[in-house]
Amino acid sequence: MQPNTPSQVNRNNCTQSPLEKHFYPRSQGISDPSCAQVSTCCISNNGKAKGLIIGCNYVDTQAVKLSGACNDAAAFAITLVDSFHFNPRDLFVLTDEPSIYDTKRNGYTISIQKPTKRSILLGLQWLVKGSKPDDLLILYFSGHTMLCDDMSGWEDEGYDEALVPCDFVSTRFGGSCNVIPTKHIKEILVSADPDSKLVVFLDTSGGQTILDPSSVPHPVYTFIKGCKLQGIWPICTATDKVNLPKYDLKIWKAPEMEKGKCRPKFLPATQVDNVEELRDPVLQAATGGCFSVNKCYCLAGARWSQVALEALLPPLEKAEEQFKNAPKVANIGVLHGVFTHCLICVLKVLKDFTFKELEAAVVDRIGKMKKTYLPQLDQVPQVTLQKGSVSDKFITHPYNIHNKLVGTECQQGWLKYELVETLLS
Repeated sequence: MQPNTPSQVNRNNCTQSPLEKHFYPRSQGISDPSCAQVSTCCISNNGKAKGLIIGCNYVDTQAVKLSGACNDAAAFAITLVDSFHFNPRDLFVLTDEPSIYDTKRNGYTISIQKPTKRSILLGLQWLVKGSKPDDLLILYFSGHTMLCDDMSGWEDEGYDEALVPCDFVSTRFGGSCNVIPTKHIKEILVSADPDSKLVVFLDTSGGQTILDPSSVPHPVYTFIKGCKLQGIWPICTATDKVNLPKYDLKIWKAPEMEKGKCRPKFLPATQVDNVEELRDPVLQAATGGCFSVNKCYCLAGARWSQVALEALLPPLEKAEEQFKNAPKVANIGVLHGVFTHCLICVLKVLKDFTFKELEAAVVDRIGKMKKTYLPQLDQVPQVTLQKGSVSDKFITHPYNIHNKLVGTECQQGWLKYELVETLLS
């Protein structure tokens, strides 16, 4: 049964779960964000701002445990409140371990629940539900990704990228690993109001198929590295699948990297019986049609075949000293994702910027970190867009790989949404 809406909850005076109390609170208490002094690539002056922020340390699975993802999520939430004037009541943080940060802001403690698959899906629905023009919707994820080999598909069709929730080890939905394919997340995200703005931040390895994999604006729109293509050049398109990357172990196992407590943010690829069986039968339903949202942006912390790392880094309040005192980092450090640490440092300095400028600033900061004390670091953030097309279907064929008729929305989307808008708001 679907959770009650706020009006239904107030009218019926029923009991809510802790998760539903945040997603559907009894009193909204939403402040007007129009007075916020914020960057051009983020909050709008007219709409509401909401954020779903996820950090998974996988505390119940020691073999793959991280230590900095929950710190990442809490620090990012605090940055949205302190620097971008988000109302803390409009943020929801999903973490599976306490962070080192105090998340109490403006007399309100930012709500925190475990990032299970169900919680994440419920949070995604809450994020887009009721969105209106000029609203800003932010999704942030820090944790592992995993590649899934769909055994029900064709041979050599590629791998599906998936985000890994904290309860991924439970065998559900046809006996498969309990992960969330990025294409399923995209189906929820792009159902938001067409005139709202969606911004996704991913501190993990890959994950760029969460938006259109053919929308890398450098210098013209092209495919993300590693994505599988369909068709014959030049009549071809990107799919939502990627090739299997080969990661270099020395990136995190070199002595100087181990000294910095570096950990990779990905899990080995796995086989699943059928990716479609990974859908939650209650919270997800197969969607179709041409998506209309044309203001979706993603800043990924690492591209395909690159390894996103967490490491022992300077406390954020002392981050400006990090390049001067590199040998002392191990004694004063806090475990953070490299991308998130650099992103927050940049957001605290930049006041008015475009997405390209944000990307360039984070890339520059990661480059300095590599020169200073993480010499094997190999991750370059990248901005991608959602141009409005359903990119997992071939643009010239009316059937998909499962021989199901999908219509011509792909052709329409591919022809109609030749994005002319710059990365400026």
